[in-house]
Amino acid sequence: MIEAPFGTWESPVSAEVVVEKALRLGNVVADGSTIYWTEGRPEEKGRSALMRYTQGKTEEVLPSINVRTRVHEYGGGPYTAENGRIVFVDDKTQSLYLFQKNQIIPLTPSDNRRYAEPVIDLEHNRVYAICEEHGEKVENFIVAIDLNGKKPPEKIISGDDFYSSIKLSPDKKSFAYLAWNHPNLPWDATELRLHTIGKSDTKIAGGDSSISLPEWGPDGKLYFTDDREGFWSLYRYDGKSSHPLTTNIEGDFGEPQWVFGSSRIAFDNETLLAIYTKKGEDHLAKINLTTKKITPIDLPFTHFSYLRKSGSSYTFIAAGPKTPAALYTYNLKELQLIRESKNNPLSDETLSLPQAIAFPTDDGKEAYAFYYPPKNSHYKASLGEKPPLIVRCHGGPTAHTPAIFSLATQFWTTRGFAVVDVNYGGSTGYGREYRKRLNKNWGIVDVQDAIAAAIYLIKEKLADENRLAIRGGSAGGYTVLAALTFEKFFQAGCSLYGICDLELLDQSGHKFEHYYNHNLIGPYPEKKALYQERSPIHRINELTTPLLILQGDEDKIVPPDQAEAIAKALDKSGTPYEYILFPGEQHGFRKSESVIRALNAELAFYKKTFGIK
Repeated sequence: MIEAPFGTWESPVSAEVVVEKALRLGNVVADGSTIYWTEGRPEEKGRSALMRYTQGKTEEVLPSINVRTRVHEYGGGPYTAENGRIVFVDDKTQSLYLFQKNQIIPLTPSDNRRYAEPVIDLEHNRVYAICEEHGEKVENFIVAIDLNGKKPPEKIISGDDFYSSIKLSPDKKSFAYLAWNHPNLPWDATELRLHTIGKSDTKIAGGDSSISLPEWGPDGKLYFTDDREGFWSLYRYDGKSSHPLTTNIEGDFGEPQWVFGSSRIAFDNETLLAIYTKKGEDHLAKINLTTKKITPIDLPFTHFSYLRKSGSSYTFIAAGPKTPAALYTYNLKELQLIRESKNNPLSDETLSLPQAIAFPTDDGKEAYAFYYPPKNSHYKASLGEKPPLIVRCHGGPTAHTPAIFSLATQFWTTRGFAVVDVNYGGSTGYGREYRKRLNKNWGIVDVQDAIAAAIYLIKEKLADENRLAIRGGSAGGYTVLAALTFEKFFQAGCSLYGICDLELLDQSGHKFEHYYNHNLIGPYPEKKALYQERSPIHRINELTTPLLILQGDEDKIVPPDQAEAIAKALDKSGTPYEYILFPGEQHGFRKSESVIRALNAELAFYKKTFGIK
């Protein structure tokens, strides 16, 4: 074993290895025993390919087409499948198309409308979908579309700011859906409604709590999650009233609706399979619908998504500390691998595993994180040396970081860096109260928790107090800029498409998140002074820490003017910085060349800043 300083170790994980044959798996749909999913391909400039698995064979369904929707800008739910028919959104036009018998039939015109979460209703020869119309202002509604493509889309439900989760009832006489209005986001307050086709709507639940993930059970009853009692618990609606199934578990069966098409429950006769999140880690459980007995299922995963019933089995995407995200089928006895997002090329001797930590933060509270120690089977550090630490802040901020295998993490740990993924106050997977910690406190609680995580690791002698970096993307990028501007604690920072001007974000942001800051900061313009006080751009002279800025030039969520404003201000102040603009990239880098360039630039930046040779 070679003795060498932390940060200088030769790593088997290059930036090229991180993206090579790497896939982003998502949007799983089951049509009987046939399984569909999308896979983002960095080597094809991030194209989202539609895949199918049936009778032991995997194939691409629509070669060259990018199956992706941009409703809410974050998308999700870009297609559906029913009895061999596929209705999908083409990224180029954002229109809906029907694919059957090897023919592609346009269902909607190519205009200023976008579509998401299509649902096929063969009984009425229709498709229901979420529609987002971009004109002088952005309007959202639910439409019915002729399955033959011979009639224009018909607006059938409107009046609310947002809609999602259309679920057709087993008897095809009605469908459930969610609706919410500004200033709420779907994790604040939504309404679950039942639309009787051709007639009227009935409110089932919600209004002052967050409802998510409605699904019809085999018993003809409607199941959904509601956080009215502090966690997203499962409820069952019997046609008259709703009753809890899982309020005895302090875990979230729901999740924030950043994207369409998510699914965390699936049925098989009297059994319900469900995903729930407890202290940042996912679990799978079996629930008897009659007795309500909950039985945990022991699988080697800490993250699950897109749970579906497929024939006699279940299917889902799962990942664990040692296993990259992959698509599986599971019959409650055997687990079958269908598609890997990436193989794990590392031995156990080199693989850094996450360690869950809880640490004290302000006001006697506790926050959470996952710590990854530096590890490489060929190297050891000098006696007494402590590693440089990268504090990572997830986006959202209403989200959380899971404890799963990632080569992007191993890229750092195999070189001798320590990494800590912070689930600061405001993160999900810890209940509604923890999620609400960030309300009116964005730029305060998240920054304090990031610093508290580093202080905890320094005290535990797991990090070098003189080589501390903070990095994050989107909302996490704002936390980076706020931490470097308002606190003098870190020695380096990396902001990926981060927010520096909260007023500018309020004025140029997209509809979905337009009032997000009203919950996180306060109403605007009433709290204009507070927006300016919390915006790093207005105190840029106080930012003296070296900073790396990475930004996509087509980003509609955090436009490039945010990055350009901070770079321009740093030019005047003289603070060392680097600014890289990535052509053709949006909110999050999808192209392999962009990911490679960003990782290498960040590594070079830390080495230069920390004096690592």
